[in-house]
Amino acid sequence: ECAQQVQLQEALTSLELSAEGDLLTGTAGRTVFFWEHQREMRTAHEYTLGGALTTASLQPGQRRYFVAGGHDMYVRLFDYATGKQLEAHRAHHGAVLCTRFAPDGLTFATGSEDSTVRLWLTENRAHGLWIPAAELSPPKSPLLSKSPRSPKPSAISASPAVVRRGRQRRNTQM
Repeated sequence: ECAQQVQLQEALTSLELSAEGDLLTGTAGRTVFFWEHQREMRTAHEYTLGGALTTASLQPGQRRYFVAGGHDMYVRLFDYATGKQLEAHRAHHGAVLCTRFAPDGLTFATGSEDSTVRLWLTENRAHGLWIPAAELSPPKSPLLSKSPRSPKPSAISASPAVVRRGRQRRNTQM
């Protein structure tokens, strides 16, 4: 039996339960919804964005950011409290179909109809094997580059390991 229900104007294209289990993130049309659902479902935030969306994910823990992607092949990073777009990156060569934050909230992954998975940093700092370009000593590593689409230093990303149909390849272009 259905315990709670929300009626939308457009078809739901993604749904994610927060790591804490208290918030649902969903996309429908050009809108990202965040619903609290402890006793009854109520809208915590609702942001209408530029284009048709297929996916969104909320940063676990601090909940400072959410990411969203769609048919325009871009992934965008937003401030969760205000809905303000902080960054935009041409993420793939096909629609962005899924986005998910890592449990630590420092990275997120995107998946696309171009059969690739890419990993992204949310902030400009060393994380795992990633080292910000500013911290590299010459000669610069060919595996790290600043994204030409964003002047922000947090757009620094390692060339991701691209997963294509079960085989791993190294992709040197973003």
